[in-house]
Amino acid sequence: VYGVRVDFSSIWGSDVPPEGVALRYLDKGSIAAKALPDWKPETRLVILSVNRKRVDTPKDFYEACGKGPITLELREHGKRGGATKTITLE
Repeated sequence: VYGVRVDFSSIWGSDVPPEGVALRYLDKGSIAAKALPDWKPETRLVILSVNRKRVDTPKDFYEACGKGPITLELREHGKRGGATKTITLE
C-alpha cells in the first residue's frame, strides 16, 4: 500500500507490550518513501493507526488502508507516550 510493508511489532522484542505494526520496508521511489525520506530499517517505527483507526496486526493495517488517501500515525518503537508523527499518503 503506497510502498509500505509491515510486520508484527513484536518482531523487535521489547520490555514493553507491542503496539501497532512494524514499518519494515518502504519501496524505493514510492509515495511513502518520499514522505519519509530519512527512514531507515534500523529506525524501528511503528504505525499506530490508519485514518485514526488503531491497527495491531498487519491484517488490520491492510484492511484499514482500503482505497484512497491514508493518514498514518507513527511513533518510534518502545517509546509509549512519546511524540507521534502523522503523514498522509495519496
